[in-house]
Amino acid sequence: VAHEGKLYATTMDGNVCRLSDDGAKWEIVGKLEIPRFFHRLLPVKDGLLVVAGASHTHGHLDSIERFSPAAKSSPPSKPSEVLNH
Repeated sequence: VAHEGKLYATTMDGNVCRLSDDGAKWEIVGKLEIPRFFHRLLPVKDGLLVVAGASHTHGHLDSIERFSPAAKSSPPSKPSEVLNH
């Protein structure tokens, strides 16, 4: 999903990745509190919302998680918060 001119994607293990400025590689910029797949990633004013999906450890999910992308950091930060559970 695009947010503030950057392209983001998540992996099944919970990594949040951003496409590099040159478009050559994905950079890990954080990690979700609850790794998930088959979810929706939505851009909002203050970051990204990660909605529903499924998890290998939690089964079907109805939670919403907020992820706030930060400036590229090393090691990656974990700016994630589960809004409902």
